[in-house]
Amino acid sequence: MNRLTNQNVDRPFASLTPQGRDQTEKESQPESITLLGTGITITGDIYAEEHLIINGHVEGTVTLPEHGVAVGIDGQVHGKIFAQSIKVLGRVSGQITAEVLAELRDSAYLEGRLVAPRLAIDDGAYLQATVDTTRAYIASQVARFRAGAKAGSNNDTP
Repeated sequence: MNRLTNQNVDRPFASLTPQGRDQTEKESQPESITLLGTGITITGDIYAEEHLIINGHVEGTVTLPEHGVAVGIDGQVHGKIFAQSIKVLGRVSGQITAEVLAELRDSAYLEGRLVAPRLAIDDGAYLQATVDTTRAYIASQVARFRAGAKAGSNNDTP
C-alpha cells in the first residue's frame, strides 16, 4: 500500500525542490522535513520553511511557500493548504493551492477547491472539487502575499 510514513519521507519531496538551486547547495544543506504524527491535532495556522508530512489532524491554514506538503494516509486537513507541491494520500476538505504540482494518490479524498498548474490523479482517488489549472499563478501569488503578511505580523513584537 502507498503509505506515507517517516520511513519513506525522502521520496515524497524528491521532485519538489525548486529547480533553480545549485547542485552543491543541495548537497551541502540537506532538506528538513517535519512529521505531524497520527496523535497530533492542530487547530490554527501552520507556517513552515521546510517540508511537512501530516499524518495527524489539522484544522486551519497550512502555508509552505517554498516547500512541499504531504497529507499521509492517516492525515486529515480541514482548511487551506498552500505549498510548492502537495501530495494527498489522506483526507482534505477545503482548498489546496500548489504552485508546481498537486498529486492525489489512490487513497486520497479531496472535497473543495484545487488550484495547480499540474495535476496527477491516481485511480481510486476521490475528487469532489472545483479544479482550476489556468489561474494557478495568480492564486499562488495571492497566497504568497497573504503568507508574507501573516509571517510579518507574527514576527512583530510591541
